[in-house]
Amino acid sequence: MGKNLAIDIAALIVYVVVSLPSCTGIVFHEWASVGLFILFLIHCVAHYDWVIDVAKGCRGGFSWVRQGNLLLDIIVLAVFMLVMVSGLGISGVILPSLGLVSFGYYVWGPLHSLCAKMLFALLLIHCVAHWRWVAKCVFGKDRGTMKGNSGKRG
Repeated sequence: MGKNLAIDIAALIVYVVVSLPSCTGIVFHEWASVGLFILFLIHCVAHYDWVIDVAKGCRGGFSWVRQGNLLLDIIVLAVFMLVMVSGLGISGVILPSLGLVSFGYYVWGPLHSLCAKMLFALLLIHCVAHWRWVAKCVFGKDRGTMKGNSGKRG
């Protein structure tokens, strides 16, 4: 299994656990979300070369599928950031532990709830969109590299 895939699987598992605050409790939810944010940043750095190649059209020429995957990834990034910012806005654990207070719960709470649901849907689409890359990493001979220009990651 490739290094990038291992990071991606770890991030997905942490996301699933973090997305259930009613089961894990708010304290765990907030602190594990910080860990998830770090994993998300590692995920972005691990796939940075793919983003640059697609943005420049370097890998296999222009492809609508690859450009669509890049657009999806940018939307996931934006929604993830909204979830994190709104989560800090309603924080009952992290901000108080730092001696900070956030006002506007009636704005941040609904925004956090809406964006969290959007993020879940977008991550499902993201996983489906990159499923061939995942399968290639797990079952393929060249583990983690894809040839051609049909939107797969390398």
